[in-house]
Amino acid sequence: MTNLLRIAAAALFVFAASGSLASAQTPRKFDFTVTWSVFPETVLATGSIAMQDEADKYRMGMRARARLAFPRVDWKGFFATEGRLLATGRAPSLFQRRSVTPTRSEKAVIVWKEEGGAPETKLDENVAPTTGDVVDPKEVSPEAVDPLTFLALMYDKIIATNGASCDMTVLTWDGVRLAELEATTTAQVRAAQVDCQIRYRSIRGLPDVSKFVAKEGSTTRIVRFEKKYGFWRPVWIRIDGDFAGFRSTFMTKISVAK
Repeated sequence: MTNLLRIAAAALFVFAASGSLASAQTPRKFDFTVTWSVFPETVLATGSIAMQDEADKYRMGMRARARLAFPRVDWKGFFATEGRLLATGRAPSLFQRRSVTPTRSEKAVIVWKEEGGAPETKLDENVAPTTGDVVDPKEVSPEAVDPLTFLALMYDKIIATNGASCDMTVLTWDGVRLAELEATTTAQVRAAQVDCQIRYRSIRGLPDVSKFVAKEGSTTRIVRFEKKYGFWRPVWIRIDGDFAGFRSTFMTKISVAK
Protein backbone atom coordinates (compact mmCIF):
# COMPACT_ATOMS: atom_id res chain seq x y z
CA MET A 1 0.00 0.00 0.00
CA THR A 2 2.82 2.41 0.80
CA ASN A 3 4.23 2.02 -2.72
CA LEU A 4 0.82 2.82 -4.17
CA LEU A 5 0.66 6.02 -2.19
CA ARG A 6 4.10 6.99 -3.40
CA ILE A 7 2.85 6.59 -6.96
CA ALA A 8 -0.07 8.85 -6.20
CA ALA A 9 2.11 11.38 -4.40
CA ALA A 10 4.48 11.58 -7.36
CA ALA A 11 1.63 12.80 -9.51
CA LEU A 12 0.93 15.61 -7.05
CA PHE A 13 4.00 17.50 -8.24
CA VAL A 14 1.75 19.06 -10.83
CA PHE A 15 0.16 21.31 -8.21
CA ALA A 16 3.40 23.18 -7.79
CA ALA A 17 3.75 24.05 -11.43
CA SER A 18 3.36 27.52 -12.78
CA GLY A 19 5.08 29.31 -15.61
CA SER A 20 7.13 32.40 -16.23
CA LEU A 21 4.11 33.44 -18.30
CA ALA A 22 2.00 32.85 -15.19
CA SER A 23 3.91 35.18 -12.90
CA ALA A 24 0.74 37.21 -12.37
CA GLN A 25 -1.34 34.16 -11.56
CA THR A 26 -2.75 33.72 -8.07
CA PRO A 27 -3.22 31.83 -5.89
CA ARG A 28 -0.12 29.63 -5.85
CA LYS A 29 -1.00 27.45 -2.87
CA PHE A 30 -3.13 24.31 -3.00
CA ASP A 31 -4.40 21.58 -0.68
CA PHE A 32 -5.10 18.06 -1.89
CA THR A 33 -6.65 14.75 -0.85
CA VAL A 34 -6.10 11.29 -2.35
CA THR A 35 -8.69 8.52 -2.41
CA TRP A 36 -8.70 4.99 -3.86
CA SER A 37 -11.77 3.48 -5.51
CA VAL A 38 -11.35 0.25 -3.53
CA PHE A 39 -12.04 2.24 -0.32
CA PRO A 40 -13.83 5.28 -1.78
CA GLU A 41 -14.82 6.81 1.57
CA THR A 42 -11.30 6.66 2.99
CA VAL A 43 -8.83 9.51 2.47
CA LEU A 44 -5.47 7.86 1.85
CA ALA A 45 -3.27 10.93 1.80
CA THR A 46 -3.42 14.68 2.34
CA GLY A 47 -1.00 17.48 1.79
CA SER A 48 -0.24 20.96 0.56
CA ILE A 49 1.91 22.53 -2.09
CA ALA A 50 3.20 25.99 -2.94
CA MET A 51 5.06 27.67 -5.77
CA GLN A 52 6.75 31.03 -6.18
CA ASP A 53 8.43 32.86 -9.08
CA GLU A 54 10.86 35.64 -8.18
CA ALA A 55 12.34 37.66 -11.03
CA ASP A 56 14.64 35.09 -12.70
CA LYS A 57 14.16 32.28 -10.14
CA TYR A 58 11.48 29.78 -9.17
CA ARG A 59 10.82 27.59 -6.14
CA MET A 60 8.35 24.77 -5.47
CA GLY A 61 7.65 22.64 -2.42
CA MET A 62 5.26 19.89 -1.42
CA ARG A 63 4.45 17.95 1.74
CA ALA A 64 2.28 14.84 1.78
CA ARG A 65 1.16 12.53 4.58
CA ALA A 66 -0.48 9.10 4.47
CA ARG A 67 -1.57 7.43 7.70
CA LEU A 68 -3.99 4.50 8.01
CA ALA A 69 -4.65 1.99 10.77
CA PHE A 70 -5.57 -0.81 8.35
CA PRO A 71 -3.91 -1.62 6.13
CA ARG A 72 -1.14 -0.09 8.20
CA VAL A 73 0.38 2.90 6.43
CA ASP A 74 2.50 5.65 7.96
CA TRP A 75 4.38 7.64 5.34
CA LYS A 76 5.54 11.24 4.91
CA GLY A 77 7.00 12.75 1.76
CA PHE A 78 8.85 16.03 1.27
CA PHE A 79 9.80 17.41 -2.16
CA ALA A 80 11.38 20.70 -3.20
CA THR A 81 13.02 22.25 -6.22
CA GLU A 82 14.45 25.61 -7.18
CA GLY A 83 15.99 26.92 -10.35
CA ARG A 84 16.38 29.68 -12.90
CA LEU A 85 13.75 31.19 -15.19
CA LEU A 86 15.27 31.60 -18.64
CA ALA A 87 13.98 32.89 -21.96
CA THR A 88 14.18 29.28 -23.18
CA GLY A 89 12.31 27.81 -20.22
CA ARG A 90 13.21 26.53 -16.76
CA ALA A 91 16.60 25.29 -15.58
CA PRO A 92 16.65 23.50 -12.19
CA SER A 93 19.47 24.27 -9.76
CA LEU A 94 18.53 22.07 -6.79
CA PHE A 95 16.09 19.20 -6.23
CA GLN A 96 15.51 17.42 -2.93
CA ARG A 97 13.20 14.59 -1.99
CA ARG A 98 12.74 12.71 1.27
CA SER A 99 10.51 9.79 2.20
CA VAL A 100 9.97 8.81 5.83
CA THR A 101 8.28 5.82 7.52
CA PRO A 102 8.67 4.58 11.11
CA THR A 103 11.39 2.17 9.98
CA ARG A 104 13.02 3.89 7.01
CA SER A 105 14.16 7.28 5.76
CA GLU A 106 15.32 7.98 2.21
CA LYS A 107 16.88 11.17 0.91
CA ALA A 108 18.17 12.34 -2.46
CA VAL A 109 19.72 15.68 -3.44
CA ILE A 110 20.56 16.78 -7.00
CA VAL A 111 22.54 19.92 -7.88
CA TRP A 112 22.81 21.33 -11.43
CA LYS A 113 25.77 23.55 -12.30
CA GLU A 114 25.28 26.66 -14.41
CA GLU A 115 28.38 25.77 -16.43
CA GLY A 116 26.77 22.51 -17.51
CA GLY A 117 27.84 18.91 -17.17
CA ALA A 118 26.10 16.07 -15.39
CA PRO A 119 24.25 17.18 -12.25
CA GLU A 120 25.79 16.17 -8.93
CA THR A 121 23.68 13.55 -7.16
CA LYS A 122 23.91 12.64 -3.49
CA LEU A 123 21.98 9.65 -2.11
CA ASP A 124 21.86 8.14 1.33
CA GLU A 125 22.39 4.39 1.47
CA ASN A 126 18.66 3.67 1.74
CA VAL A 127 17.82 5.17 -1.66
CA ALA A 128 19.93 3.28 -4.18
CA PRO A 129 18.14 0.18 -5.58
CA THR A 130 19.69 -3.17 -4.65
CA THR A 131 18.78 -4.73 -8.00
CA GLY A 132 18.06 -3.56 -11.49
CA ASP A 133 19.91 -1.39 -13.98
CA VAL A 134 21.54 1.20 -11.72
CA VAL A 135 22.25 4.61 -13.25
CA ASP A 136 25.71 6.15 -12.99
CA PRO A 137 24.96 9.80 -12.04
CA LYS A 138 28.05 10.92 -13.96
CA GLU A 139 26.39 9.77 -17.18
CA VAL A 140 23.15 11.73 -16.68
CA SER A 141 22.61 14.37 -19.35
CA PRO A 142 22.75 18.00 -18.17
CA GLU A 143 19.50 18.44 -20.12
CA ALA A 144 17.62 16.19 -17.68
CA VAL A 145 15.35 17.99 -15.22
CA ASP A 146 13.65 16.92 -12.01
CA PRO A 147 10.00 15.70 -12.13
CA LEU A 148 8.65 18.91 -10.61
CA THR A 149 10.30 21.02 -13.27
CA PHE A 150 8.85 18.79 -15.99
CA LEU A 151 5.36 19.45 -14.69
CA ALA A 152 6.08 23.16 -14.36
CA LEU A 153 7.10 23.21 -18.02
CA MET A 154 3.89 21.43 -18.95
CA TYR A 155 1.89 24.00 -17.02
CA ASP A 156 3.83 26.77 -18.74
CA LYS A 157 2.68 25.45 -22.11
CA ILE A 158 -0.95 25.23 -21.03
CA ILE A 159 -0.87 28.87 -19.99
CA ALA A 160 1.05 29.99 -23.09
CA THR A 161 -1.44 28.26 -25.43
CA ASN A 162 -4.50 29.14 -23.32
CA GLY A 163 -5.24 25.46 -22.86
CA ALA A 164 -4.82 24.44 -26.50
CA SER A 165 -1.91 22.09 -25.82
CA CYS A 166 0.22 20.49 -23.14
CA ASP A 167 2.19 18.32 -25.60
CA MET A 168 5.84 17.88 -24.68
CA THR A 169 8.48 15.26 -23.94
CA VAL A 170 11.23 15.81 -21.35
CA LEU A 171 14.12 13.77 -19.92
CA THR A 172 13.86 13.53 -16.11
CA TRP A 173 16.18 12.45 -13.29
CA ASP A 174 15.19 12.04 -9.62
CA GLY A 175 18.49 10.74 -8.28
CA VAL A 176 17.77 7.06 -8.97
CA ARG A 177 15.50 6.82 -12.00
CA LEU A 178 16.25 8.21 -15.45
CA ALA A 179 13.12 8.44 -17.57
CA GLU A 180 11.33 10.16 -20.41
CA LEU A 181 8.06 11.84 -19.42
CA GLU A 182 5.56 12.74 -22.09
CA ALA A 183 2.48 14.94 -21.78
CA THR A 184 -0.23 14.63 -24.43
CA THR A 185 -3.41 16.64 -24.86
CA THR A 186 -6.35 14.20 -24.76
CA ALA A 187 -9.45 16.40 -24.49
CA GLN A 188 -10.28 20.07 -24.20
CA VAL A 189 -12.94 22.73 -24.06
CA ARG A 190 -11.55 25.74 -25.85
CA ALA A 191 -9.95 28.24 -23.44
CA ALA A 192 -11.75 26.62 -20.49
CA GLN A 193 -10.59 23.05 -19.81
CA VAL A 194 -7.87 20.65 -20.88
CA ASP A 195 -7.02 17.04 -19.97
CA CYS A 196 -3.39 15.95 -20.22
CA GLN A 197 -2.20 12.35 -20.22
CA ILE A 198 1.22 11.69 -18.71
CA ARG A 199 3.26 8.69 -19.87
CA TYR A 200 6.36 7.44 -18.06
CA ARG A 201 8.99 5.65 -20.14
CA SER A 202 11.79 4.20 -18.05
CA ILE A 203 15.32 4.45 -19.42
CA ARG A 204 17.29 3.08 -16.47
CA GLY A 205 17.11 2.83 -12.69
CA LEU A 206 14.05 0.71 -11.95
CA PRO A 207 14.58 -2.33 -9.67
CA ASP A 208 12.43 -4.59 -11.88
CA VAL A 209 11.81 -3.24 -15.37
CA SER A 210 9.74 -6.21 -16.55
CA LYS A 211 7.09 -5.80 -13.83
CA PHE A 212 7.02 -2.05 -14.36
CA VAL A 213 6.53 -2.34 -18.13
CA ALA A 214 3.70 -4.83 -17.66
CA LYS A 215 1.90 -2.57 -15.17
CA GLU A 216 2.63 0.60 -17.10
CA GLY A 217 0.89 -0.84 -20.13
CA SER A 218 -2.40 -0.84 -18.22
CA THR A 219 -1.95 2.44 -16.32
CA THR A 220 -3.38 5.78 -17.42
CA ARG A 221 -2.63 9.12 -15.76
CA ILE A 222 -4.83 12.09 -16.60
CA VAL A 223 -4.44 15.60 -15.15
CA ARG A 224 -7.29 18.07 -15.64
CA PHE A 225 -6.79 21.83 -15.72
CA GLU A 226 -9.58 24.39 -15.80
CA LYS A 227 -9.60 28.11 -16.29
CA LYS A 228 -11.41 29.72 -13.37
CA TYR A 229 -11.72 33.46 -12.78
CA GLY A 230 -9.24 34.02 -15.60
CA PHE A 231 -6.53 31.67 -14.25
CA TRP A 232 -5.53 28.14 -15.24
CA ARG A 233 -5.46 25.73 -12.28
CA PRO A 234 -5.16 21.95 -11.79
CA VAL A 235 -8.40 20.49 -10.44
CA TRP A 236 -7.80 16.73 -10.27
CA ILE A 237 -5.47 13.87 -11.14
CA ARG A 238 -6.84 10.44 -12.04
CA ILE A 239 -4.66 7.32 -12.16
CA ASP A 240 -6.32 4.15 -13.51
CA GLY A 241 -4.50 0.82 -13.34
CA ASP A 242 -4.00 -2.56 -11.71
CA PHE A 243 -3.09 -1.91 -8.08
CA ALA A 244 -2.81 -4.57 -5.36
CA GLY A 245 -4.66 -7.04 -7.56
CA PHE A 246 -7.54 -4.69 -8.35
CA ARG A 247 -8.44 -2.72 -11.44
CA SER A 248 -8.97 0.55 -9.67
CA THR A 249 -8.53 4.31 -9.61
CA PHE A 250 -6.57 6.79 -7.52
CA MET A 251 -8.26 10.18 -7.53
CA THR A 252 -6.54 13.31 -6.25
CA LYS A 253 -8.77 16.33 -5.71
CA ILE A 254 -7.14 19.75 -5.61
CA SER A 255 -8.47 22.87 -3.92
CA VAL A 256 -7.13 26.38 -3.48
CA ALA A 257 -5.58 26.75 -0.05
CA LYS A 258 -7.42 29.15 2.23
